[in-house]
This record gives sequence, C-alpha cells and structure tokens, in this order.
Amino acid sequence: MPLPREAARCPSCGHESGSWVGTGARSSGDDLPVGTTTGPRRQLIVAGAAVLGLVAVLVMVDGGSSDPSARPAPATTTSRATTTTVPPVTTGRGTTTSTSTTLPPLLLGEPSGVKLLVQADRASLVVDLDTGAVSAPPAVAHAFALTRTGGIVLTGPGPAGVTFLAAPYDGDPVTIADMLVGQVIASAAEDRVWLIGPTGPPFPSTEISVAGDVITPTFDLPGDGYVAGAVERGLVIAAHGSIYVTRGAGDLKSLGAGEVVGTSGRYVAAISCDPTARCPLTIIDTVSGARQQVAGPPSYGQAVFSPDRSVVAFVATRNAGLGELWLIDRATGVGAKASIPSFTFSGSQQVFSPDGRWLFLPNGRSVSAIRVSDSTVVEIPLDARTSQINQVVVLP
Repeated sequence: MPLPREAARCPSCGHESGSWVGTGARSSGDDLPVGTTTGPRRQLIVAGAAVLGLVAVLVMVDGGSSDPSARPAPATTTSRATTTTVPPVTTGRGTTTSTSTTLPPLLLGEPSGVKLLVQADRASLVVDLDTGAVSAPPAVAHAFALTRTGGIVLTGPGPAGVTFLAAPYDGDPVTIADMLVGQVIASAAEDRVWLIGPTGPPFPSTEISVAGDVITPTFDLPGDGYVAGAVERGLVIAAHGSIYVTRGAGDLKSLGAGEVVGTSGRYVAAISCDPTARCPLTIIDTVSGARQQVAGPPSYGQAVFSPDRSVVAFVATRNAGLGELWLIDRATGVGAKASIPSFTFSGSQQVFSPDGRWLFLPNGRSVSAIRVSDSTVVEIPLDARTSQINQVVVLP
C-alpha cells in the first residue's frame, strides 16, 4: 500500500507550518503509476510491498535506526528570533564564499552597530549585523517607514494616520498626525517629516516633528508639479523638466532644468543636460545656485547622500532593469563604480549607515552592503524563501 502523504515530507526540513521562514517544500502526495505485472513476478512484488510496508510502520513507530549515524541529520534551524537559512555570501569584488546555515556574527566583517529592518512582499525581518540575530518586527513596522531621531515614522493603510514608533520598538506607536496624507517626505532635519496632502493641485503641505509639533504651518504647494524631496527648511518641486524650491507660501525659487534623483541638506542631485546634449549627474546648491557636474554614467536612476553629504551614492539603471552603483565624492566629483554581481534595480531606495561607512542596497531577495572607503561588496545572507525586498531601513 502507498505510504501516507505525511511520510513524503522531508523529515529534516525543520520548518513548521506558518513559521516566518515559510512552509518547507512538500511532495504532492500523488502515487506514482505502477505498470501491470502478472504471474509469480507480481506475487513477489506484492509480497515485497507488504514487507516494505511493515518496515515503514516499524520505522515510524521506533523513530528510526538505533544507530544515530544512520538517521537523517537534523536541519540547522533554531529559534525564529535568531537564525535563518542562507544562500552563499559574495564578498569583495566578485569573490564568493560560503556560509553556514545560520547567520554568523559580524556579517560585515567588522562591528557596525547597525540593525536593518528589511521589508519584503511576504515577510519583514530585523537583522542585527553584529550578532547575526534575526527577529520578526512589530506588526506595525510592515508599513512604509522613515528613520528619524529615536525611532521610525510609519504611514500606511488604517485609521491611525502618521505614527511614530520609538526604539527599542517594543511599545505602541504614537499618532503624530491624525490625517490622510499622499506623501511623507523626510525633512533635512532628522527629527521632522513633511506631510503632503492626498488631493490637488494645489497640494497642502506641512512640516511636523516626531513629537507631533507643527514646524511649518500648512501652505499650498505652487504649480502643478510633484514633490521630489526636501532641503533645509523647504521642499523640492519637479515640474515638466524644471526644478524649484519652496519654503512657504509665496516663496518659490527656480533652480533651472533637470530631473531630480535625490536631495539632502542644501543639495539636489539631478540629471541635467548641457548644450551638447550630454546629461551627467549634477549637484545643485539650492542656496547659491551653483551647479557641479560629477563623474558617473549618463543614465537615470536615484541618488542618496551620505549623512555628512560628502558622498553621493547613485544607482544608474540600464536595460532590462540591470543597475550600476556609483560612489561619488561630492567635493571632487570623482566617482567609482562598485561591482555588485547580479544586481537588478527594483526601484527600492539605498540607505547609508549612520556613520556613512556602509551603504545598504536592496537586491532582489538579498541586501548588498557596500563599504564606502574601498567599494567592497558584502552580500548579507537572507532566507532563500524571502520574497522581493521592497524597503531597507537602518534602525536608530
């Protein structure tokens, strides 16, 4: 007789139904077809099947051979709060090494003090890069998150509006704005966010602190463009190939032509074309209006500035979604390309560590960490069943 369906499952997978790493692979449970046999041969097969059935029953009752070496080795799966199965790790410039089946300590090869909130289609994880511990975040942390001083600002579906969840993230989020918003933009100041209304134009905007205090009273954004980012005491507006900065009602300054790809402090990173139709990455000073062309490919993408704004990390998109990462010194305009094997750009934002030493880049089902000083790449190992990563947040 056929074995029961449960016997077709891998006994050493170590996964339980509904666990955060996903249910282990199972067989379909369908019996394989058996050809028709007659005469003594069929009798021998039937007898053999009966013996095998009896042996299978005895094995299930006894739990296997008394010789431990003859039993299947158990999977290296421990508490869901600390470990996960990992694929090979890529380190350096294309050099591949292997890891164990648990996340090792010092994933970056050096202490960093960094914890990552990794949000994916099917699950979210908190990964401690120094200890290798992996844990499930609070349910509310599945919403869109912005790192701010002392915690994260969360927005998403639900009646709570905009909330702030303070570190160590074991309490309840506090509502800081009870309103519907279309966009939440990180302010240049680390303890504030800009809230953009959901309908317009004109779109109402206001700046608040993580305590819910109003910093900039509500005013209507001028024109019919969209908010592309924030700079010191103002918002960057992109409209039909032109760039503007507004710092309040009636305050609008033109920065010329270009496509905004990043903002920080007083600077805007943009793709801007010159009279010869070259379109390099350009850094615009929103105070002085000065423009600086920097090295890098003439391609669209997105840019982020390091915390001290000395480095610009620019992801340039290529055909079929392939991407290149450039680390550019803002003072000199010199850039270096980081070699990331099998990098496909998904539109997810890259993010710096607080000290600016590391850059974390979503890359399909994994996270690539790039050491800024020498462009070394370390693939942070995540579970092979992790779905497409949508956002990586450095937790304060």
